[in-house]
Amino acid sequence: MGIPYLTIWGGSYDNLTKRSGEEINKLEEVYRVLAQKVLNDPEVKEKGVRVRVLGEWADILTPETAEVLREAEESTKKYSNYNLTLLIGYNGDREMISAMNKLLTGGVKTASEETIKTNLWTKDLPPVDLIIRTGGEPHLSAGFMMWDVKYAQLYFTEKMWPDFTAKDLKDAIVYYERRERRLGS
Repeated sequence: MGIPYLTIWGGSYDNLTKRSGEEINKLEEVYRVLAQKVLNDPEVKEKGVRVRVLGEWADILTPETAEVLREAEESTKKYSNYNLTLLIGYNGDREMISAMNKLLTGGVKTASEETIKTNLWTKDLPPVDLIIRTGGEPHLSAGFMMWDVKYAQLYFTEKMWPDFTAKDLKDAIVYYERRERRLGS
């Protein structure tokens, strides 16, 4: 569909630290399977898809899972046609606190939009245009990319993520394209 940036929130920090061990093991299994798919999919190379994994995943996942995620990042780091970002072990509030602490320890006296953005984990990502929230009620954001969503269009669906199809994605894009974008005005 020509979408240069796609970000998928694969699990919040809370998901990976407060759930049962069994649930966390299943999530890690999904991460490993998906990372292996990236490593083995010739289309990733042909289309030039860069994969990034952002969040505190390296500190909370097993070494086995962290290693395969690093491999997916490393094997695609030279690509730039398309960008697939996975947010794993990510909470927006934790990202903002991290950015503020970097600013404070870096001696910044006055913060600006630019200095905040350049200290975020998501610093290399553009502002978000469309947020697709699957899974019905409640529609919690848990601080998803707090700095970059201020002008994002929100799209809600009752479908759960595993059931969300390519057609559903196209429907969300059509919805987005039909909306008048005012960007805060």
